[in-house]
Amino acid sequence: MIITGNIVRPIVTTYLELTTLQVSNQSLGDKHMNIRVEVCYPSTSDGENSESSTENYPQLNKYTRVGSNTQLDLNLRVPFLGDVTVNIYKDKVMRDEKLAAYTIKLEDYPPDISDESNAKSFGSDDNRCQFTLSFGATAEDPVYVTLGELFCVEASDDISVGTVEQISNAVESAYSVFGRALAGVPDPRMQIVGAAAQAVGSVYSEALKVVGKLGDDTDNVYMTIGTSSDKYNQIWPNPAEYTPMSASDSVVLTGTNSTGSNYLAIPLLKYAFYKVNLNLWDSDLGPDTSLGTVVLDGSSFVEGGSINPSQPGFVSSQNANQDNPGFFVIYGRDGDKGGVYVLTYKYSSGSPGA
Repeated sequence: MIITGNIVRPIVTTYLELTTLQVSNQSLGDKHMNIRVEVCYPSTSDGENSESSTENYPQLNKYTRVGSNTQLDLNLRVPFLGDVTVNIYKDKVMRDEKLAAYTIKLEDYPPDISDESNAKSFGSDDNRCQFTLSFGATAEDPVYVTLGELFCVEASDDISVGTVEQISNAVESAYSVFGRALAGVPDPRMQIVGAAAQAVGSVYSEALKVVGKLGDDTDNVYMTIGTSSDKYNQIWPNPAEYTPMSASDSVVLTGTNSTGSNYLAIPLLKYAFYKVNLNLWDSDLGPDTSLGTVVLDGSSFVEGGSINPSQPGFVSSQNANQDNPGFFVIYGRDGDKGGVYVLTYKYSSGSPGA
């Protein structure tokens, strides 16, 4: 904090949020190319002597595949202490080719002037590749969703009307079990949420036995965020491979993030309305199979409302906007081939995790 006279003023950090990158390259036609996005930003505010850091998209894989009019959900937040440069590279056989770059100047974008993002278009030197970058500056506390544990109720099988009905019928019981798992804990930690994943998963396991589910198949599971078509923006597991999961298997989710913790924490951006898609995949020999998509939506948390219907009686000992543990049931629609999974989470402001 800064001390001026007898007044103590907190240091306010401004962040730059990069929400989407639109590839508007009509010359690609039906062709595709592999690209990566590198965001270079000063990590200190020492002017010319400032240290530099980078964030990359995709996070774990080296490249993502794009075609004409592809939109990438970057979902990146970096400190905005000086000018930030966004470099776009194309995968070449011998070395990367730098396609384009755009610099966002600190002086041009005061924080929180508008709730809408800025959209700036730029291109390669030969003007063959055109991109539109959406971004905004904010001094508000960063918001995160931290993922706790993933529980496999049923590995990939045909999703039928009966499966969906049993999942719907078990929701009330699952909410009750989840609430009991957290009862008496005024400030739930991630390990409590993790134990609750197995409790909720057991409810759905019993429900699916009614329709003759729970086989011995195995999914090779990985997670991405952003558009459901971008299978390269993987966030788990790390390194970018997959984790085999069968019925009743569970895994505590960990990752690396800018805070230095090992929580699998995903930033929720003000200029993306505090929302991002999370996609679950089964890695196959042929095309990978979607196991389902959920929307990580922290907008109610930011507004101070309750976002956890699974805990109608839960009251935080601090403030209602502190911790909001909950769970998702992830599965495909009728006619899809996919598994049934329980994923626990919680939202937080300022820093991820407990």
